[in-house]
Amino acid sequence: MNPCEQVWQYIKKRFKNKTFENMELLKEWLYETLNAMDNQKVKSITSNHHYLKIFTSVFMV
Repeated sequence: MNPCEQVWQYIKKRFKNKTFENMELLKEWLYETLNAMDNQKVKSITSNHHYLKIFTSVFMV
């Protein structure tokens, strides 16, 4: 998955089984969820640990 898809997957996991009485409440929840994601959170979601592991083992970093 590309990084955008990974962020959406993160959001969808938190959205699962939630209900909202109206669209405004949904928008508010989405805004708060996105606002809570700092740069470190986005980095941790989008980094590919599998490739990083291979890279470090091949180059003995």
